[in-house]
Amino acid sequence: MTLSIVIVNWRSKDHLRGCLRSVQATAADLAPQVIVVDGASFDGCGEMLASEFPEVIFIQSQENLGFGRCNNLGFSKVASGAVLFLNPDTELKSACLQTMLAELERRPDAGILCPRILNPDGSLQTTCVRALPTPLNRAIDSTFFRRLLPNSRLWGIGRAFRAVEPIEVEAVSGAFMLMRSEVFSRVNGFCPDYFMYGEDMDLCA
Repeated sequence: MTLSIVIVNWRSKDHLRGCLRSVQATAADLAPQVIVVDGASFDGCGEMLASEFPEVIFIQSQENLGFGRCNNLGFSKVASGAVLFLNPDTELKSACLQTMLAELERRPDAGILCPRILNPDGSLQTTCVRALPTPLNRAIDSTFFRRLLPNSRLWGIGRAFRAVEPIEVEAVSGAFMLMRSEVFSRVNGFCPDYFMYGEDMDLCA
């Protein structure tokens, strides 16, 4: 299955460089199509890409469209069977994309795949798996309650982080969302009503 990677940049040029280097280092055999959309930050990422990553397709938005709409803009250039929406501050570990693509092919009923995401210190980023919002989990969501009830079903993370095999969850983080391109098209992409935050949960729902 061919792969396209869509990355939205907003004042993240240095992170973006590290992200793209990790793609080169870990996924050269996949030859992914990479598309970067700058959301009117004009931080020099276009010049950096032209100099260091000339193979990347660059789209300069003249206005800050927000995360979801910028990703939708990038998707308009996707020419692969699978698409990965990836945050610019993310760096890929060895065999990550190969493993995830193989899993996507193995699971034709999967909507979105997301790996375990690690913090810079190697600890697990618990927000990479989420429960869809309810009045209760939104009302009490706080660091205090997450520490008090770390494995509660309220957060949707307990079973996922204990699992040794892929597991179904309600929602995943927009930092890494891998899916079939036709699935993204079928649901009409990210909802443009969200400017920033919430569009990943909406897409999962």
